[in-house]
Amino acid sequence: MLLLPWLLAQTTTTSAPRIVGDPLPTGVVVGAGVALLVLIVVAGLLVRRRAGRSF
Repeated sequence: MLLLPWLLAQTTTTSAPRIVGDPLPTGVVVGAGVALLVLIVVAGLLVRRRAGRSF
């Protein structure tokens, strides 16, 4: 337990430079969301159709 104060004294926070590009346009984000929603709905319909045939 003698090392604990020394370890706490040695901890420092380093700030790394963030490389961030331009944010995506709103149309791209909305379009991707709508496309994902359509994909989920179509996949759900296909699963329900296949489940209906097997029983």
